[in-house]
Amino acid sequence: MGQYSKDDRAMCFNPAKSFQLARGGSNWYNENNSNTIVWNSGTRGGTSWSGHIIGIADYQNNPNQRPVVVKLESGTSNDLFVGFNRAVGVNRDVSEARNQVTVVQAGGDGLTFSQSYMKSILSEGESYVVSNWRGTGLDMTIHVKEINLLANPAYSDVSMSLELGTRVPTYSPTLASKCVICLKVCTCCFCAQHHLLMLTTLSYSLLVCWIHT
Repeated sequence: MGQYSKDDRAMCFNPAKSFQLARGGSNWYNENNSNTIVWNSGTRGGTSWSGHIIGIADYQNNPNQRPVVVKLESGTSNDLFVGFNRAVGVNRDVSEARNQVTVVQAGGDGLTFSQSYMKSILSEGESYVVSNWRGTGLDMTIHVKEINLLANPAYSDVSMSLELGTRVPTYSPTLASKCVICLKVCTCCFCAQHHLLMLTTLSYSLLVCWIHT
């Protein structure tokens, strides 16, 4: 993976920069809008995306309309961008992450200039996990199922999945029950008026009133 330099080496932009070139106004290689994909996982859990990603050098050799970059929407301006760093053609001289899948983070929704950061370099069979994705308490997993360099064009088979689960509450639920003496609603664990003790189990609440002399 690399970026353009002043010498004659053939190197291309990372996935975030490629996305910017395609969607940021120039539409350099995204004439039919199939070369870049935006996947929004949502926050409910159990969602997934999977597909073949090809290298940027093959964007014109793409009869099956496979993406060059997949943007993973984070719900903020800082998103993740996944690409296949195929070392061939215009990208043949790349020195880092040759023929591997790269995960890059960048701001500006991928549409404007922003510093990009390498988050992971993945080979076949490897995964990158983001904990507490979008504040859900759930894990987002990017997994490389296969890298096929013999296909034409070569591709990486990638899956992204937000685990199925229940969001962890960020607050404590309020319990409300009536005091058996005054029949007023009490939302605290100790009723000062009637010395109400509220005992809570996982499945039910038990109220016991103790009146002290």
